[in-house]
Amino acid sequence: MSSRIKQMLELLQDSQSFITVATLAQTIGVSERTLFRDIVKLEDYLKIYDVGLVKQRGVGVKLTGDISRLNERFFVRQNYFLRLNGEERCQSIIVYLAMRVHIIKIVELSQLYGVSDSCISNDLKKIDNLFLEEKKDIRIIRQKGVGITLAGDEWTIRMYALRCFFKFVNPKDVLGFLFQRQENELVKEIIRYFGFDFDSQKIVVAIESTEKQIGYTFSWFDLLLLYMYLQLALKRRVIFYDSNKLHFPKFVQNVAMEIAENLWTLFAQSDRYEIAWLQTVLSAMEPGEHIKIPEIYPQLPSLFGDMFLELAQKGYRSIEPDTHVYTVLKNGLSFLLYKRSIQMPTLTSTSSTIKKKKDSYSADVCLILKQLINQYTQLDITEDELSFVAIALRPFLEKTDRKEQHLRIVVACFEGICLAQGIAALIKKTFPNVLVESALSSERLNDSWLVEHKIDLVVTTFPTGFSSAPEFIIDLPFNIADFIQTFTKCLHSFEKYNEEDFWIDTLKENIDFYTDIDSVILLLHTFALKEFPKSIATHDYTKLIAQEISSEKHIAQKLKRDLDKREMYGAVYLDDSKVRLFHCRTKYVSNPVIGILRFRDTKTVLFYMLASENATSDQLKIISKISIALIGDTSFTEALASKSLSEIKKNLYRILAPE
Repeated sequence: MSSRIKQMLELLQDSQSFITVATLAQTIGVSERTLFRDIVKLEDYLKIYDVGLVKQRGVGVKLTGDISRLNERFFVRQNYFLRLNGEERCQSIIVYLAMRVHIIKIVELSQLYGVSDSCISNDLKKIDNLFLEEKKDIRIIRQKGVGITLAGDEWTIRMYALRCFFKFVNPKDVLGFLFQRQENELVKEIIRYFGFDFDSQKIVVAIESTEKQIGYTFSWFDLLLLYMYLQLALKRRVIFYDSNKLHFPKFVQNVAMEIAENLWTLFAQSDRYEIAWLQTVLSAMEPGEHIKIPEIYPQLPSLFGDMFLELAQKGYRSIEPDTHVYTVLKNGLSFLLYKRSIQMPTLTSTSSTIKKKKDSYSADVCLILKQLINQYTQLDITEDELSFVAIALRPFLEKTDRKEQHLRIVVACFEGICLAQGIAALIKKTFPNVLVESALSSERLNDSWLVEHKIDLVVTTFPTGFSSAPEFIIDLPFNIADFIQTFTKCLHSFEKYNEEDFWIDTLKENIDFYTDIDSVILLLHTFALKEFPKSIATHDYTKLIAQEISSEKHIAQKLKRDLDKREMYGAVYLDDSKVRLFHCRTKYVSNPVIGILRFRDTKTVLFYMLASENATSDQLKIISKISIALIGDTSFTEALASKSLSEIKKNLYRILAPE
């Protein structure tokens, strides 16, 4: 907007009655002919704000409409859009065009962003090049003297517009405004301006009802993604699209067609193509870690196997994750690949706020997995999108600087994975030159696995009878001192084993750690149980947990922030119970912090588990054991939901110190 037009707008805002054209021209210092041209430009600009001009021959002009809202919106919008850089401006233009099915004048865009028409024209050329570079079937149609509009493959336009929107608007702020009713004047105005405010409360209620029909709660980002898609689809449903182009990869549709139809027909007439698209979107809504999903990508088990082999070649010692951990990773990766295959945005592909510099471990895991995914599925996934895999596997992988590993063993326990992992951790700590290939339950082991992984020795609590490798039978009940003594003698029978690598000085330290239950209880000394008569809003859960951990306001705020970052990946519920898990790594606790909050009225239980960013490997292994029990031990989750503090501690004792 030029200073001259802005001055005219201010004069009209200050006046309650008509102002003659002669008066306006004289005040601004231009001819009446020039003023008439400026009035036409001002009318185009005011359309954006739902304000008009009343013109009467011989009387003058005045503003009409809700002028009080114009003042507020003028400054909110102007300040926001003027701050956008060139790339963000291009992204917002794409969203603006996608949300308007009619032809848009370039002057409308130039007035909005406070730049010249030629600047907008240059932005449109950049957008053309962007579509070409990314090979998107989208183009800008220009009609000389009329305006511009988007054309191309309808599904691609919708998905591209959603991805662009989240690149210049913080999705957390939008979610807080729409679903948690947080006051945010800027977000309110941006949503209204782009047109994402159609029947907003009705859509929010409809989505919550759809969650109940499906049977699980969507992650916060998917919740927002579904809202934005519905807004976009309802705006663009009048666009003609070629049914022959409605091709998607042959995925399992996790959501019934009837649910998609029920949701769509709340707002528009039944349309089989729109309902099919909505079913695909609903099927991409990640259900969280507690839901078993159909096999979307059957090649994932082979992919994970190749990943562990390549990590081993890079010098990582690994204890194979428990099957529950693997299921969680498989689910998360399946939905990530599903979204990327149908061009839907993902959290890390839309926001730069959560990206951080990776350490060498995370970089190795993400790069290997990225290359394998491309090899298996031909999808190009970014390393940032795969960071959750590196986080989940960190307790099970350990980097070694040794160029050559000598003796390769596997630990297999008939009693279950917890004892196997404990023994494997003890061997790794006490015998650093022994490579523990994996820790498994006995039923998962066979001769072909031993040959494939070049195993020299099987450490087991029960004779396996395999011919591919000798066995070392562990005496039960398990005694640390006896085990180390007898296992040392066994190792001496192998030429590969070097006696100098046995650190006798660490013997007492290891015995103390694994046999003294008091040290485990000391590690969990912050464990607490607190009950409340009434429940609170779900978005306040992390705030309450942070306040329970620290009474210092500034520390609690930082803890809440770290918990919220983890919550970006979705809410975690334990099985079909009402126990919800909150966990993260943070630098604002020095020792592990574990506790339970219960709400009597709703029977909801919050279990929180925080570890220090500088936590030792031993502390992380204990946290890992608790995590495994949370997923697979129903008696433990039942104790968390209803038992006393002493009963819960007895369960922890059982988990951390199996006999």
